[in-house]
Amino acid sequence: MVWKIGCNSDSFRETARSFEYMLKVLSELGFDSVEPQVITGQASSILYGYDPTISLESDPIEIKKLAADYGLEIICISAHANLMDVGEAGPCYLMKAIRFAKLIGAEIVNTSEGPKPDYLTEEEAFQLMKFNLRSILRLAKNLDVKVSIEPHNIYTVQTKTMLKILDLAPSELSEYLGVNFDTGNVTLFGTDPLEMLDAVIDRVIHVHLKDLDKETYEKHKGSTGIPFGTALGRGIVPLKEIIDRLRKAGFDGELSIECSAKDLKESIEYVKSIM
Repeated sequence: MVWKIGCNSDSFRETARSFEYMLKVLSELGFDSVEPQVITGQASSILYGYDPTISLESDPIEIKKLAADYGLEIICISAHANLMDVGEAGPCYLMKAIRFAKLIGAEIVNTSEGPKPDYLTEEEAFQLMKFNLRSILRLAKNLDVKVSIEPHNIYTVQTKTMLKILDLAPSELSEYLGVNFDTGNVTLFGTDPLEMLDAVIDRVIHVHLKDLDKETYEKHKGSTGIPFGTALGRGIVPLKEIIDRLRKAGFDGELSIECSAKDLKESIEYVKSIM
């Protein structure tokens, strides 16, 4: 089984460089794909080339052509919304991202449940997620684009509540809701990544490979997410065991690396060595 190796544009935030600069670096390092983050509206940092993020108001066909010029595919786009919101930060944004994904040729839009507002009870939070997912997944089905939920906030980094979110999808739409398994976020919170992977592995459609050094883990343990940790293979996350379980389960998606840009060369070499 041959997996595509991609890179989340989070890795380039600290570089303060453009989307095209990111494409050039990834192409030179031998990546197969890029996972861009998208926003609504425009920002001067994007306009003047200090940010690799893509505006949803940009031309998706031109973005797709630019990536192809560097030999890179766009399999997944990152659009973290708040599924416990009814406004622009929630389903409206995510549905725009799904339409954009269709035009750019991406198969998956990656999101998460978002931070839980303090004024909501847990029961209300899950009711809102169920309500929002109904319309989001209907659009996803109509456009044949899948939505992946990433462990990133309090409900998705815990196995029981991640499964509860997956069960919110109506049965006729459930195939359009899967998991983007983020190895680092799960580990950082304190959830055993192998146990959680086993519980959701039949719903995994995308993977973020992230490693954590012991110091970062001890400092931030119990948190629900940090941008990145260390070069893959240097930390405490059992990446080889995760890869082995994905292979055994027949996973055929993309492995998207998340680390600092300076660690990308070492990280892609490590991933290739354990694939």
